[in-house]
Amino acid sequence: MARRGGGPLRVHVCIDQELADLRTSGLVRVWSCFAEEAADDPELDLTIHAVGPVQRTREFARNVRVIEHPLRGASTTHLERMGLGWAADLLTDSA
Repeated sequence: MARRGGGPLRVHVCIDQELADLRTSGLVRVWSCFAEEAADDPELDLTIHAVGPVQRTREFARNVRVIEHPLRGASTTHLERMGLGWAADLLTDSA
């Protein structure tokens, strides 16, 4: 995976479910599998943002982490708190 400018490809994923419950949906299972595979690829830096009981970061590998955010209702403030201000901008622009 060659990139101009060097460094790993940084990917952030927002999942509106808890990762702890693998029975929730196929989406959770798919991203869990991607995270396992990404751990073996030093050219990929994966951050998964998910719903969790408390704000915390869990590192699964040097280049793979899950940041859990307590669910307080979907809002642009919530997205900005998650570090996804660009998504909040999309919501505000479309209104």
